[in-house]
Amino acid sequence: MADGMGGRREGAGRKPGIPNKRSRELADRLAAAGKDPLELLASIVAGEGTPSPDLGLRAQAATALAPYLHPKLSPRPVPLYVETPLGLAPPTTAAEAAQQIAIIATKAANGELDLDQSKTLIANLQAFTTAIASGELEDEVAALRDEIARDVDRAGG
Repeated sequence: MADGMGGRREGAGRKPGIPNKRSRELADRLAAAGKDPLELLASIVAGEGTPSPDLGLRAQAATALAPYLHPKLSPRPVPLYVETPLGLAPPTTAAEAAQQIAIIATKAANGELDLDQSKTLIANLQAFTTAIASGELEDEVAALRDEIARDVDRAGG
């Protein structure tokens, strides 16, 4: 700001990991009363202290308690399984990848390979081809830079 007041400043504000005032007060009150919310939830899940525990209440308590005990799993892609062996080795060059794309397209056209599977395989091979081409371009640019540097050295020396 124009007057040097306000705005972001180094070291200002609440430090990361420190609870805000309201959260701290609630935690202090619960500690003073000898009550821990997680222990209360665990006792409800276990059905302690009630003659006939309500199954719905126990399920809700278990749901609330679960994230503290078991982290959420991240979704994982379903692996691609091709029922018909293709007999293709992993490509090492863009030309090999192009040949494999042609083989996969032919098998899909003949009904030997599922269309969705063939699309996925072809997309992977195209990504491989793009990566190879990018690497080759980087090599060519580096070679041109070296050649220009040598020409400049010759001209100056």
